[in-house]
Amino acid sequence: MIVALKKWLTSSNKKATSLFGRIGRVYEKIYLQGSHDIRVPMKEITQTGNNPPVVLYDTSGPHTDPDVRINVKEGLLKIRSPWIEKRKASGTKNFSQMHFAKKGIITEEMEFVAIRENLSPEFVRDEIAVAVRLFQPISIIPSSNP
Repeated sequence: MIVALKKWLTSSNKKATSLFGRIGRVYEKIYLQGSHDIRVPMKEITQTGNNPPVVLYDTSGPHTDPDVRINVKEGLLKIRSPWIEKRKASGTKNFSQMHFAKKGIITEEMEFVAIRENLSPEFVRDEIAVAVRLFQPISIIPSSNP
């Protein structure tokens, strides 16, 4: 409750005084690094007292990252373009995640989801292969989030 209230009172890019008289950010945008140049956006939320920070998936997009230059005419970063191009270059015709999972292949999208959900990439692959977990990023939209 306190963390949610403090987040509401402040933004990730500006310092503000909260009701508690403390000046500072409530959360910081961080990235968890995977292989294949995978960077999963997370929020490291500061708690009061001696409580350790809480790390949650950040759904806010690149607009909350002070290091990202935003240009509405260019659109979102195409984070999946290299992954898609690599598959096209290999001659792959079927781009479905289930196709790769059934072949035992962990795609970059599966790794992204695994990091985001705090699961092993093998678990995500196996769940997709037996259709327990389904996610289908649209292969023709490289800026879509896995």
